Amino acid sequence: MVSFVTRSACPICGAASEKILIDMALTETPVATYLKSYYGGTIPELTGGRYILAQCLCCGSLFQHEILDDTGMDLLYEQWIRTEGSFQKKFAAPLPVRIGYARQCAQIIRAVPRPPHEIRVLDFGMGWGTWLLMARAFGMQVEGLELSPSRVEYAQRNGLKVVTSADIQPEAYHFINAEQVFEHLPEPHEALKSCYQWLKPGGILRIAVPDGAKVVQRIESGNWTISEMPTMPLEHINTFTPSSLRFFARQNGFTVIHPPLVLPAFGLNTAEIRQFLGVLAVDIASRLRLYKTTVVWLQKPNAG
Repeated sequence: MVSFVTRSACPICGAASEKILIDMALTETPVATYLKSYYGGTIPELTGGRYILAQCLCCGSLFQHEILDDTGMDLLYEQWIRTEGSFQKKFAAPLPVRIGYARQCAQIIRAVPRPPHEIRVLDFGMGWGTWLLMARAFGMQVEGLELSPSRVEYAQRNGLKVVTSADIQPEAYHFINAEQVFEHLPEPHEALKSCYQWLKPGGILRIAVPDGAKVVQRIESGNWTISEMPTMPLEHINTFTPSSLRFFARQNGFTVIHPPLVLPAFGLNTAEIRQFLGVLAVDIASRLRLYKTTVVWLQKPNAG
């Protein structure tokens, strides 16, 4: 039988002041319908569990009160989410995704003042290792942290070094990448503290999470469906806004910085030109503080 753990305070800032936005059983419509459809019938009926979505009145983040326990999390990521489907989805990613990986690697090399072969990077929650493979192609020293046995085995077969949190020494990395990870973590605050410890002085952490800025507005207006929101039951148990993500970073000693400006490669087709102009516009707008996203670069202070 699947069991649940209740989080009574905001897992991001620790505050206990909150507003409940949604409270319904996992066996009720529309939650049960969504779970059956999304997981293709692999998930059992979760009797006794509830989808309770709260907004923290201190930092503005959203979080789910009830989450799966460790055993349930293992079942979710190794059995209920079909491994083959997850693998195919990742490796069928369109060209702009690959270009984005390459652009991020070029930004790292611009941001870290040393030759690429001396830059040590960690992919925190590496999944199938696609980002690390790109970083390795750029000549960096790469390591991945991942809990899923199937993903770890695949990464190791492809020559990637996989570590556990117990293996990592303080101040080990120049750069840590956390792509679509923090929304899944039962204790994101503890994870951020670990990343801070693992970075060298002046080291950089990149976090990318889904943007929950409009969730409250949509729920209060009644214009929402579970499948269209970033607060999906069971998996996206934490939801950040641009402001709450920056609050989270500052609360843990990081400074938000602008990544180096590196434009994506583009060709002559219309889609690639639009991507080129879109990235340029976002970069400029963020530097002028006209636009904030839930993709941030965070820097640990230099020693002294």
